Amino acid sequence: MCPRWATPTRARANSWVGLLAPAGVPADVVSKLNGAVNAALKSPEFQKFLIEQSLKHAGGTPEQFAAFMKAETQKWGAVIRRQNIQVE
Repeated sequence: MCPRWATPTRARANSWVGLLAPAGVPADVVSKLNGAVNAALKSPEFQKFLIEQSLKHAGGTPEQFAAFMKAETQKWGAVIRRQNIQVE
């Protein structure tokens, strides 16, 4: 009998990376950082790097990223609770 962790599932997990700042950072600073990051993500050099690494970028606004993180937390939290996953 296969251990439970070896059982194939239909779940698909992807890794992601985001830039966060401490609470209370002034909105103009967040906006400036966000603009710089989005510009860098669109640069030809970075696009070439992403293609070479089989990666893709999303970019967007701080609000979009906050919504994405909330959705990921809810989705994977439900999986953890449903499967009764525990830290060992």
